[in-house]
Amino acid sequence: MVYVPVAGTIDGIGRIQCVEVAAAELVITTHFGSAADIDLAYADLGSYLAEHHMHVADQIREHYLCDQSDTSDETRWQTEIAWPILTR
Repeated sequence: MVYVPVAGTIDGIGRIQCVEVAAAELVITTHFGSAADIDLAYADLGSYLAEHHMHVADQIREHYLCDQSDTSDETRWQTEIAWPILTR
């Protein structure tokens, strides 16, 4: 699933659907560099959640702050990884 922010509503086209992403409490980390080792950022975030007894509530979100559409320099790429958590 890919989230792309849009203003207003958009009619679905083929497999593309417009949905509203619900507000959530998030635990966030930012991965710097190519996606080749993004699994390490996920592992660090997962460890943080486990250490703090937090539970994932919904689908993980990735926000591409800087990617190949911005620059071919992989060292400048930034991906924000956000896990919605259950709150009491």
